[in-house]
Amino acid sequence: MVPLLIVVDLAILTALFDIIEDVHVLRLIGPNPARSVRPFGRLKWLFYFATLAAEGSLLLHRPDSFRPFAGLALGILLILNGGGGILSSLKLSFTGIASAAKLSLLGLLGLALAPYAALVPAPWREVAEYAILLRVPLLLALLLVVLPVIAFTAAKSLLQGLFDLTPLSLFTVALTAFTVAGTCCMTAYLVLAHAPNASQVCNASQGCLCRSVPGSSSWPA
Repeated sequence: MVPLLIVVDLAILTALFDIIEDVHVLRLIGPNPARSVRPFGRLKWLFYFATLAAEGSLLLHRPDSFRPFAGLALGILLILNGGGGILSSLKLSFTGIASAAKLSLLGLLGLALAPYAALVPAPWREVAEYAILLRVPLLLALLLVVLPVIAFTAAKSLLQGLFDLTPLSLFTVALTAFTVAGTCCMTAYLVLAHAPNASQVCNASQGCLCRSVPGSSSWPA
């Protein structure tokens, strides 16, 4: 319980210094400019990476929380990422902070997926079989998420014009994004609903855990 409270306290401090930094940034453009916001930004990133490392330590304390090896690997990744970010914050290295912050996105994604992994006690082989069957909606969803990031980072000169939008084109892009997202969800539902009958992915006789869902005979738990 104590390590969890430490994580919560660090997260609150991160949010607090983030708000203070934003307030000082706004005061810079006012009639009475505030002093430099660098100290508050430094503390914000320091506590952010400390929170990341503390969350990783929680996974080390409970390696059986969702997947033993995956949880251990994620915990080590978060601790290393947080430690590198803390050192960069102490050195006031903007490049180091930016690199650690980008890498932390992978750790945060792992933390977001961890609770769902806990609900899937199926063998890794079965998970891989479902991933192969779901390759099309997964790739579409990945493209939908990654394309804006690539457009403003690696391929800025090539793709940034995709998001130079007018109100009408913004509506078109939003409608297209919703359509693609809906297609991914519906395709994934059809695969998950009918894969057990069509390809024998989930076989209750082999000990796989399945549960009923609307429109299908089984669903991976």
